[in-house]
Amino acid sequence: MTPLLLLQAASLATLLVIGVVTASSDPGRIGRAGRVMTVTCEGIHTSLGPWPGLYYSGPMFAALAVGTPACVWALRRIAHGPGNDQQRRDRAWAITGAWGLLVSSQVLLVVLMIFVALTENACAGPLGAATIVVICPLGLLSLFTFGWSLITVVAPRAVDDEAADDGTFDDE
Repeated sequence: MTPLLLLQAASLATLLVIGVVTASSDPGRIGRAGRVMTVTCEGIHTSLGPWPGLYYSGPMFAALAVGTPACVWALRRIAHGPGNDQQRRDRAWAITGAWGLLVSSQVLLVVLMIFVALTENACAGPLGAATIVVICPLGLLSLFTFGWSLITVVAPRAVDDEAADDGTFDDE
């Protein structure tokens, strides 16, 4: 699952950079740069939005810039920390799942923003249609990994412990 999450992180960074580069300011809203994309449709300038420009991608980059090193640090601490191999493996899965929630949720948000912006008008053109064809599978992948990450973080892992070995359980 980690390679899929790394693919999503790279895709997210790429989409955010493209969003920042292609974003423009809405002519009717001064001071709101980076929220829309301006296109020309049959000679008329129109805005497509919301667009993952600097206004939206800045906080996403910040979350990745803080969350990724924190997860790497936690994984390093887990690898060299106390506990047996199974306990460390379970903790590492939980940290990986938490990072997956961070990445997958942001990819879903960016894909949804782009999809809504490009399908809102018929002005997206062939480049917009090609973009939709590329981002829809990425959105489905993100939905899958979001579910996996959520289950990994929330659901307890089945591990061997002393109570299971003794056959004594304290259900009350």
